Amino acid sequence: MNQRRTLLKRALTAAASAPLLGCAGSTSKPTGPTRFAHGVASGDPRQESAIIWTRVSGVGNEKAVSNAIAADSQHRVTWQVALDEQFRTIFKSGSVLTDASKDFTCKVDVEGLVPGSIYYYRFASGPQHSPTGRFKTLAFESVQQAKLGVVSCSNYSFGYFNVYRYLAEHDDLDAVYHAGDYIYEYESGGYDSPKASQMGRQTIPVNEVLSLSDYRLRHAQYKSDPDLQAAHAKHAFICAWDDHEVANDSYQLGAENHDNSEGSWKERKAAALQAYFEWMPVREPLAHRENNFRSFQFGKLLSLIILETRLSGRDKALSYSEDLPYVSVAGSDQPRPDIPRFKREILNNPERRMIGTEQEKWLAEELQRSAMASTTWQLIGNQTIMANVLAPDMAKHFSAEEIASLIPRARQFAEFSALGLPYNLDAWDGYPAARERLLNAVLLHANNAVVLTGDTHNAWANDIVHPSNSVNVAAEIAVSSVTSPGVSEVLGINAEKFGRIIQARNENVRYTNTADRGYAVLTITPEQCSADYYFVNTILSTRSSQRLEQRVIVDATTQRGTAKITLA
Repeated sequence: MNQRRTLLKRALTAAASAPLLGCAGSTSKPTGPTRFAHGVASGDPRQESAIIWTRVSGVGNEKAVSNAIAADSQHRVTWQVALDEQFRTIFKSGSVLTDASKDFTCKVDVEGLVPGSIYYYRFASGPQHSPTGRFKTLAFESVQQAKLGVVSCSNYSFGYFNVYRYLAEHDDLDAVYHAGDYIYEYESGGYDSPKASQMGRQTIPVNEVLSLSDYRLRHAQYKSDPDLQAAHAKHAFICAWDDHEVANDSYQLGAENHDNSEGSWKERKAAALQAYFEWMPVREPLAHRENNFRSFQFGKLLSLIILETRLSGRDKALSYSEDLPYVSVAGSDQPRPDIPRFKREILNNPERRMIGTEQEKWLAEELQRSAMASTTWQLIGNQTIMANVLAPDMAKHFSAEEIASLIPRARQFAEFSALGLPYNLDAWDGYPAARERLLNAVLLHANNAVVLTGDTHNAWANDIVHPSNSVNVAAEIAVSSVTSPGVSEVLGINAEKFGRIIQARNENVRYTNTADRGYAVLTITPEQCSADYYFVNTILSTRSSQRLEQRVIVDATTQRGTAKITLA
């Protein structure tokens, strides 16, 4: 506490002479219609620093969202960080140049802040203010509680971002972890709601995003949404990407949604990452942009360790249609799947990587560093389901007539569901050797491990069990989506029934919701980590409500390997 007072006194002394922005008044609302059309955002908070972000748009009508000012000009934007929302006490201030090479985005890493403090920030261009944003720096050692929002998978054209609006209404969050799929890359009509046009949610551009200008336009469209702007203005975001920030089911050398007709994968990935780091309030890695794994320390209460599971070291995901071997059957002209060979030679290949050797080593070191500092909780910010989840045998729960009446995709799922294989090969279940290496590191080093997950558009609470000794290594809190459809909607199966049969097949799956869109709020204390699962009643209208459906609790223990989810 004395250290905090000293830092605050020193900073206030320096702030007394800080210049004001070159604009009149202190209103938090923009005075022009388009100057800061994409709002403000903050992110990657640390004890004494945080990123603040905005974008300067051209004044008046623009031919394209990504055009700003003049293509060959630089533009100076001033910024302020204050202790109060009225900006009476300016704590830090400065200016930044932006131009077309940055798509006229502005990103500042504000340093010299006081740990555990709330700040307000804004930008100005000439006489015009941006909206006001707010963030909280992380605390040093003395932390008795932390609260995190967890959110994932926001497809603009599937509906309204009501989830973000409700997230913005929480006043007491320390930060928001976004588990990825912040944007989607598909063309209009490729993966969206049939009501997209009716809702005014058609994609910009209408084509699949491939080039730098495409990705910039798509980011700009998302950040034009008022509910997303509200969430960013209220909370600092700690963001990971999943696949759709580049292309569906991406990996180190390609993606399911990319082929040679669309040009070079290397160039497409570079364009996507350039736009991402321009438009997102995140620090850029010092070496390679793909290596966006990093960690955050909330005193001695918790370490938030963010993984990168797509671009830096991941091998291509397996596919049952392409990689499942078959063997001839005597007296039959129909071969059968060779499940033992598939598991032995393909699925469990020890060379298959999810995060690469460099990140595996880094993760082990981060877990060890956290535990040696007597940190109570190790939260692993992950993207895809880490727990083992086997597909339920549909034939045991649906009649032949019911299965025959399903849509083609659901019938294909029903066919392979009898094989006793993982539900999703694009998750950690498709990389079991890599998962075992990770769980070994968690079991060896972590005091209390909780994995935070997005990706599936469904809510899960899972016990993560070590495959070799059945030890409960960690708990998994996986959130539903902002708008993207859940599995029951995609397959056309009753959501409540599908959740029941998933849990009946997998005793480590303690809770599911495969029907609704929502988010989670985590409350972490030295004694426990609890997660509240919230869901909205609709994404097809801005007139919506939300409900708290389920709370799950993980108690802190002194014995590693005893993590267990309790339903409250």
